[in-house]
Amino acid sequence: MKYKRISGAALLLSAAMLLSACAAAPSATEQVSVQAASATEQESVQAAAPTTEQNSVQAASTLPDATPLDAAPAEIEVSDAFSTRDLSGTYDASAAVRITLGGASASCDSAAVTVSGATVTITAAGTYLLSGTLYNGTVIVDAGKDDKVQLVLDNASINSDTFAAIYVKQADKVFLTLPDGTVNTLTNGGTFTAIDDNNVDGVIFSKDDLTLNGNGKLVVNSPAKHGIVCKDDLVVAGGTYEITAASHAISAKDSFSVAGGAFTLTAGKDGVHVENSDDAALGNVYIADGTWTVTADGDGVSASGTLRVDGGTFAVRTGGGKQNAKASSDESRKGFKADGNIAFNGGTVAIDAADDGISSDADITISAGNYAVAVGDDGIHADGLVQIDGGALDINGAEGIEATYIRINDGTVNIYATDDGINATRDSSAYSSAVEFNGGEITVEVGPGDTDGIDSNGALIITGGTISVTGNSAFDYDGTLTFTGGTVIINGEQVDTIPNQMFGRGGGRGGTMPDGNFGGPRGNWTPNGDGSTPPDGSTTPPDGNTRQWGGRGGKGRPADGSTTSGDSVTPDARGGKRRPADGTANSDSSVTPDARGGKTPGGQGSVPTNGRGGKGRTQTEVSDATTAPTQKMATI
Repeated sequence: MKYKRISGAALLLSAAMLLSACAAAPSATEQVSVQAASATEQESVQAAAPTTEQNSVQAASTLPDATPLDAAPAEIEVSDAFSTRDLSGTYDASAAVRITLGGASASCDSAAVTVSGATVTITAAGTYLLSGTLYNGTVIVDAGKDDKVQLVLDNASINSDTFAAIYVKQADKVFLTLPDGTVNTLTNGGTFTAIDDNNVDGVIFSKDDLTLNGNGKLVVNSPAKHGIVCKDDLVVAGGTYEITAASHAISAKDSFSVAGGAFTLTAGKDGVHVENSDDAALGNVYIADGTWTVTADGDGVSASGTLRVDGGTFAVRTGGGKQNAKASSDESRKGFKADGNIAFNGGTVAIDAADDGISSDADITISAGNYAVAVGDDGIHADGLVQIDGGALDINGAEGIEATYIRINDGTVNIYATDDGINATRDSSAYSSAVEFNGGEITVEVGPGDTDGIDSNGALIITGGTISVTGNSAFDYDGTLTFTGGTVIINGEQVDTIPNQMFGRGGGRGGTMPDGNFGGPRGNWTPNGDGSTPPDGSTTPPDGNTRQWGGRGGKGRPADGSTTSGDSVTPDARGGKRRPADGTANSDSSVTPDARGGKTPGGQGSVPTNGRGGKGRTQTEVSDATTAPTQKMATI
């Protein structure tokens, strides 16, 4: 269902959203402890397989097979994310080469360091301690391809008007260490002028692996481009970071792995952007811990590969927040986004996003953590699977959870949606459409209008848990029903059969009649699977309260696409988009401007010229698969 951008009561995020700009960074001992958990514990995203009883579900004959999944989603491996040296954050002061920054120039007595005006170039492996201030200068690392270089910033301040403050041109790996108690500042003046063939566009720019560690503080200001850019693997193992950038605050190519730290990111585009357009197996994000305050015009955290979060505290605001949902923008403004799988295994997460909260082009699993999500679109969206194995989620948005297959095994899930609360679509060929409840406490409230608490374009499976739904339409499913356990409450009353507010045969004829009355004949027509329009009819039906007579007409929509108040539909009004049997959406451009279904239940009345059925709804309660519809007639 997709009547997006329906305004609802704005949700004000709790005080957790107003985290302090920067918290104390974890100690080296605390950082190392991130790795203490066993691989089995870290890979807790996998859930138990469904029971044999669950696997007995069969889909309706015209729908794809919608039996419960017999395997857990793929795990996101993060072995060897951090080396011992990454996590240590220490250096040997006695062996360090000292570089003194002196305004317009610098001084150093090592043969591995050359100084030309305000440009300092390091050409060999080793540890280099930088202190002082450098005006309109840069520090360049141009060492051997097998060299490891450690830069220790000891209250250093480096500004470059037209280039990067630190530029890693070549090395095997560079460690940028922030000693405890130090405050270091790196800035760009607003332009980036090329000095070689590389497109240097960050205040810190590294062509090779880069690690930031220690317990000090780093302030980065980039009024023109990015804050920190790494064209290889980027690791942060500690420290406090305040990064302001006109584009991405942090950008990496192959991976971005975080053991801990405190981050305040303000970005004109994404807070964290990791993308590898050459290798789909790369572009991954792994966050083990940290305190994060992210304010971004684009996405909070974006990955072209996978995204895994094991812990941390997050306050993420994107695109101006939920209140800015209707603002026109071609940019993605999601809280957390990945092209690959997403796994949240813990943490405290507050999201205020103009777009989706957590969004994946593949699968999403949530096994633990606390989530407060206020969004302009979907709270959680996956093209494939959304699986919730634990945690506490509070979601306010246009839709709560949307995916092709939605499975809730455990946890506490509270949803308020102005459209559908939980919506199983057909966005992925990897799964059949289904909603499956095996446990947990699920509370769903939907706004008025053409909305469903639980909407499945395939099967509905309930074997456990407590599901409480408040709204005009509690359940709408197109496939079969399995109801073998759990507690279901609808509008405050426990039920032992599951109602199905689904499509009727041909849909109600509804609409405004020439004499001003509502109602029309039953769409006396059997769907033929091609999404075509039912023929005209002239039969005057009895009251349209039974499924036999097609229920009530669908919600009328004027030709300009806006929604109506529902009191009447003019002859030029048309209903929602039609959808063919394969679940894909049509453009509606071929729909003639004739009445197509009103909002008022069909009673007696004359037939409008060329009127056609909108979305028929039945009031019949259904408790088995025998009453499942054979075809969905329209999308809402």
